[in-house]
Amino acid sequence: MFNRREFLEALSALGVTSVLAGCSDGNDHGSVLGEDVLAGPAATAFSSSLSRGTQMEIGGDADGDEELGVVAGKLPWDLEGHVLIVASVPTRADTPLLTGEGVVYRISFSEQGARIKTRIIRTDDWYVAQQVQGTADDFGILFDIAQFSPTYGARNLANTALLPIMNGRLLATYDMGRPIELDPRTLHPITPVGLQDSWRPSLDSGLFTMHFVTAHPAYDAKEQRVYAINYGLTPLAQFLRIMRWSGASEPEFLDVVDAQGKPVALSMLGHQMSITEHYVVILDGAFDVVGTTPPTQAPLYIVAKSSLTAGKPAVAKRIVIDRECTHFLADYNDAGDRVRLLLMHHNGTNTGSRLKEDDVGFRSGELIGGQFFRSGSDRNVVGRHEIHVPSGTVTSVLLSNDSTWGVGLWGQDPRSWDKLGTAFYQSFGFNPDYLPARDAQKYADYPFGANFAREVPLSMLPADIITPKLVHIDHEGMQDLQTYAFEQYTLASSPTFVPRKGRATDDDGYILVTVAGHKRDELWIFDATDLQRGPLCKLSHANLDFPFTLHSTWMPSLESHVPSYKVERAEDYGKRIDNLARDKQQLARDALQI
Repeated sequence: MFNRREFLEALSALGVTSVLAGCSDGNDHGSVLGEDVLAGPAATAFSSSLSRGTQMEIGGDADGDEELGVVAGKLPWDLEGHVLIVASVPTRADTPLLTGEGVVYRISFSEQGARIKTRIIRTDDWYVAQQVQGTADDFGILFDIAQFSPTYGARNLANTALLPIMNGRLLATYDMGRPIELDPRTLHPITPVGLQDSWRPSLDSGLFTMHFVTAHPAYDAKEQRVYAINYGLTPLAQFLRIMRWSGASEPEFLDVVDAQGKPVALSMLGHQMSITEHYVVILDGAFDVVGTTPPTQAPLYIVAKSSLTAGKPAVAKRIVIDRECTHFLADYNDAGDRVRLLLMHHNGTNTGSRLKEDDVGFRSGELIGGQFFRSGSDRNVVGRHEIHVPSGTVTSVLLSNDSTWGVGLWGQDPRSWDKLGTAFYQSFGFNPDYLPARDAQKYADYPFGANFAREVPLSMLPADIITPKLVHIDHEGMQDLQTYAFEQYTLASSPTFVPRKGRATDDDGYILVTVAGHKRDELWIFDATDLQRGPLCKLSHANLDFPFTLHSTWMPSLESHVPSYKVERAEDYGKRIDNLARDKQQLARDALQI
């Protein structure tokens, strides 16, 4: 553990000279920010909702919800269960896309129709943040993906993904904070997973420590156990630990070392991990938070579950696959020690920083604004990679076509959790006006001598917009099964599979996506077996105002339970509050009700 000064010195050694944005501008955090459309000539076609959203909650404080209205088409009668989507809602004008408050949207289906509930994820630090808005102790922006206060430490925004776990329980996750268990009915936080001091920090400063974790922990339904990672990302904190949690007591942490017995050190971001029946797979994801040379590879660390023994470090096998990546899927079946992975390669794409106010399009030279996400400099690749773990050999099959431009979020039939099967992807397409000139320059020589070629030479990138698509990809045949092309500047996100009532066939169901529009924001529902037909139904609500929504999931029912495990705030924070300056202690105690 080390303090804030040492942490900033470590960042300086990495070439990072400025990481904290300014403090609060005093805006009301419940207000709707921004103009009707995004700023900048090339950005005017997108809805302002994507860089704004609202923290107005729908459905009240308890387990209430409100009716969604049908604005087009007809709601299928055989929809069932509950879709849950998480998003990052900006709190003020300078909030980067992924650094806002975590908000959950729950859409419930029954014979009576569709209903919605939204709820801000009020983590413990949220209560402190409300008290220090506009003061010298306010939380500023760090790395473009974190909020940090020099007095109170780091926020846990819980704004990235949702994971159903044992007994109908639900976790909300984030790259720089402990998983948070939510009550699926009320969407209130129940408890963080693990005492704060059980997670090894990368910045041990103030009341809330900053610890790097995976935003995509994995649940093993066969073992009834959650796996996650905790790791260091600076020269002063280089370590990797696997967390295992049964849901009933404190999690256990196990150190991971390389073949030479040295601690494994991730170089970028451990955004995603996954599990197979016998292995834990960890990706050193290409999210360049400190502005280093663009990556061209996807390093993987594979750890045998059988080696996870308390008090003894587990040895990881390092496998390197060409083309950088942040997200992947794993086949649970690893017979013959063959681990099969499906990697969503975002080759030639700058994922580490937001657009700047003075960014211009690489072709148009026109301003493209300072908030919205960018297009990449190459067509993306979906790759299926089979790894023979003992020998380290890799066999790959790649898919790259007009449907894989900007391939990102995905939805799978939850009944197929134990196999690669198929998935429904949101391809965000390509817009030459959203490739910044500085990115084109940065990636001019991509892949920098690596053992593969660009999919599309920079000089041959499309001059016209390739519209976003909803794509159904077969991971076994590695081919598109069906696609639906959205209209230009219609941005759909968070594809979620909803099983059809009474049907047991894989992929027989519906796909729900969020759509941020100019007139209103909507939820579109597609027949998963016939995407080309277009949306069967469009739903909306008077107070529905989406930001850029992220990962999602589906649950068959909503179960509240008396928690068998809960971290008590007094135990979690008591000693740290005592270490604060005297005039700061009472604010923390009042905010946390300790």
